[in-house]
Amino acid sequence: MGREVRELVDYCREEMRGTESEKELRKDNTKLKQRVDELEGLYKSELQIRRSLHNKLQELRGNIRVVCRVRPITSGDHHKQIR
Repeated sequence: MGREVRELVDYCREEMRGTESEKELRKDNTKLKQRVDELEGLYKSELQIRRSLHNKLQELRGNIRVVCRVRPITSGDHHKQIR
């Protein structure tokens, strides 16, 4: 009978350790979920900034192309050439 009691006590201790481990895992899981949410927020913020900068860059490239556009000389433009 004493052996059965000891085995039962050992079993209960193991189960309690498992329960404590589960609590720690749940706590860690909660922290990780919060970190993921935080990182997703940062990602979305950075994505908006990147899109804004990309659009500005595209606009500036287009403006530079318009300013630097060179028309080919046509037959009617020969007399207008600057010397």
